[in-house]
Amino acid sequence: MHKENLQAALDILFNFDWFAKLALPLWRIMGSAKITATNENAKYRVRIANGTHTVYADEPLPQGGGDTGLNPYELLLSSLGACTAITLRMYAERKGWDTGKISTETALTA
Repeated sequence: MHKENLQAALDILFNFDWFAKLALPLWRIMGSAKITATNENAKYRVRIANGTHTVYADEPLPQGGGDTGLNPYELLLSSLGACTAITLRMYAERKGWDTGKISTETALTA
């Protein structure tokens, strides 16, 4: 991917108009989403399921959890990173760009 094409894609991604132009139409195609989050008697561990897939969230050991899954902040960051990578891939495909690997890194800092 050419540097100017990548910059154009990033400019679009971080301009919130992209949500209205790309993500909302995709959401309409995809349909609705339903997530069930259940604490199953393991202090802070939560089973998160959508009917097809299951993941677990938990708090780290220092916060009293069992550290058996991503903590809620990590889940939020991972969803933002996944959405960014998928959106870039979809945009690149629509433009006919061969991007190769797309990787994102998100961070929450105090």
